[in-house]
Amino acid sequence: VLSLTSRIPNLGYAIGKFILFVLLPIITVFFIERWTPKKILAILGVNKINLPKSVMLGIGAAVITIIIEIVIILTSSNAQSFDFLSRTILFFEAFNEEFFFRGFLFLYIMKKTNVRIAYFTSIVGFLVVHPQNFIQGSSFFFHPRLIPTLAQAILTTLIAHKTKNIFGPWIAHGMNRFFP
Repeated sequence: VLSLTSRIPNLGYAIGKFILFVLLPIITVFFIERWTPKKILAILGVNKINLPKSVMLGIGAAVITIIIEIVIILTSSNAQSFDFLSRTILFFEAFNEEFFFRGFLFLYIMKKTNVRIAYFTSIVGFLVVHPQNFIQGSSFFFHPRLIPTLAQAILTTLIAHKTKNIFGPWIAHGMNRFFP
């Protein structure tokens, strides 16, 4: 069982990522576009548009990626302990990444450029921010966990594209943080 002191870094991690992945993009869009905060949030996928569809697709994506993750864990005997408080913090922290990668790097960039550039930026950016999928010890190679991370990146970007909403991607990402 993890002590409270080992849980606090997860909270600090979540706050730091909120500043980097939510506040800075909002400030950036505000200065570039001069939109109201309400319009910025709506454009970046924090809205009621297609909310039920987004959440249902997010749950479906979570099931797919969690199954992939479980298969990888079972085949590698890399079981993890379960700490409810830490996993809950990480569930909510997943919103920060989805706001940045699906809201800012996908929905906003798609509005400013085109869908191909937005897909590439969102998916590759998400993979690059998860270096644990590329490094094992002192060597550089593709860790098996790259597979569910790539699946999650693709599925959540598709959901954001189809629904213009990031709540489904957040549910999918958050469930992946909470369960495996």
